[in-house]
Amino acid sequence: MTPVAIHIRTVYQSGGATEASDQKYAGKRFEKDGNTVLRYEEILCEGEPPVMTTLFVSERDVRLHRKGSVGGDMVFCAGEVCEFFYRTGFGNLAMQIKTESVDIQKNDSDIQIRLVYTLYTDGAEVSRNEMIIVCR
Repeated sequence: MTPVAIHIRTVYQSGGATEASDQKYAGKRFEKDGNTVLRYEEILCEGEPPVMTTLFVSERDVRLHRKGSVGGDMVFCAGEVCEFFYRTGFGNLAMQIKTESVDIQKNDSDIQIRLVYTLYTDGAEVSRNEMIIVCR
């Protein structure tokens, strides 16, 4: 496992408003079953245990697994819809991701991922999103 710095920028568009968030994490990078794996911990609320987030990056898709106070398994594959349950302390929320595009650029030291997708719950659009993940 190689220590890495992970920067995630997400731009959300919902109800005519646009918001952005930038998060930086210290994580690990390794190879497993033909995938590049990025793993890091997120602190969502002070005093809560961390959420372990794992990204599995293949040549054509990105799978995101979160485990902790919130959880879920999301798949981002261009042109496909992924249904998943977002697990919270208040219960499970059925959601869908419609991925418009996945752009993955990686070499021995860096990875840059750009995901463009729309998030739905109960068939209603929640937000349009662009997520850029840079790992060095």
